Amino acid sequence: MSTIDTAVRYFTGMDERDAEAATKGYAEDGSYLGIEHRDGKIHRKLYQGRQAIRDYIAAWVGSATGGLKYTLRNVVGSDKTVMIEWSDVAHTADGREYRNQGVLVFDFNADQKIQQARAYYDFGPLEDWDFSSGKQAGAR
Repeated sequence: MSTIDTAVRYFTGMDERDAEAATKGYAEDGSYLGIEHRDGKIHRKLYQGRQAIRDYIAAWVGSATGGLKYTLRNVVGSDKTVMIEWSDVAHTADGREYRNQGVLVFDFNADQKIQQARAYYDFGPLEDWDFSSGKQAGAR
């Protein structure tokens, strides 16, 4: 599997709401620069190790109980780095909607496993979607 295929598979796993499939391409000691909700605000957080990344992704896909869909806009890469521009839409079971867009940068090790991923997105929509609890912030 190419690095591009591995990076795209991350998004396929997200669409399937399958954290294990989404993180299968990560190195065991990989890292993911994501976010967390803390003190009512969004903060950057580095998740270290495939299991911590899988748990982070599981919380996100679990919050989209009514569905999750990524649209990949641009995919460029090499054996070392892949960048994917995306947009997404997620829904809760009661119909609330979340939309965002961003870029995810994947760096690969010599074994073509994801060593590091860095997510860049619009924080505005994230402030209203508490993926850690499965609720939109305004609905708490």
